[in-house]
Amino acid sequence: ALAAEELQRGDGLLAQGVFSGAEAAYTRAIEADPALAIALVKRSRVRLSQGRMPQAIGDLTRAVELEPTSLQARLQRAVLLRKTCRFNGALEDAEAVLGRKPEHRGALEERGKIESGARL
Repeated sequence: ALAAEELQRGDGLLAQGVFSGAEAAYTRAIEADPALAIALVKRSRVRLSQGRMPQAIGDLTRAVELEPTSLQARLQRAVLLRKTCRFNGALEDAEAVLGRKPEHRGALEERGKIESGARL
């Protein structure tokens, strides 16, 4: 119950633009339930908005480890990996999304960006 409460609190703070409070709430949710992948995904967004890309990628990696079929975590990580020129990992994540949902527009677009970036 604590994890769900903290997750909800984090969502409210994030909606208000209180990033440090949202990150703290998501962290408490993760501490209360370390297997709560959605809290990691949400905390990664906060960290990304603060320019903390390595930590955001770390959160998404943990979320993917917990829920390998999470399309949201995989696609978000693909974007961040592409932006850090880690094209192989990015392509692997985009392909994992497309393997589960072949017509996923975001994953198709991201795969195209990854392939373009890898050719540069």
